Amino acid sequence: QTLYKVSRTMYIGAAVTHFFIWHFKDVWEVVRNLRTHECDDVHYQKMKVYKEVPLWWFGAIFIVTFGLGLGLCYAADSGLPWWGFIVALIFTTVFIPILGSLYATVGYQPSLQFLIQMVGGAMIPGRPVANMYFTLCEHLCRCMRELR
Repeated sequence: QTLYKVSRTMYIGAAVTHFFIWHFKDVWEVVRNLRTHECDDVHYQKMKVYKEVPLWWFGAIFIVTFGLGLGLCYAADSGLPWWGFIVALIFTTVFIPILGSLYATVGYQPSLQFLIQMVGGAMIPGRPVANMYFTLCEHLCRCMRELR
């Protein structure tokens, strides 16, 4: 059991290293040319017949869900402080493009659960329920990858 958890945590470093060696240049090129270069993807070209969703919608959805998440952390008396909730969101936001691109290109879907449990446990010691809420962000990250 211990060897399993240690190896599952160690391969996250290998996954991140793989992303930066093999895919970061391509992802950075796409992000850099997002507004100036037309996408050559056939699916994207066919989707252009539909009206684009305004960017403020995404901001509004983020604000609403952030408020709900933060409110629920306190309403449920989870023990997760506001800064822990924000750190969990940042942690998830950083890993979504990395793990999503790895899953899309090589079919490899690493789990962040053990790493996030260790980070949450170190940040908020002595509060197991707060650690469970912190770990919930990894599950949300996995759900967001599957929705793409």
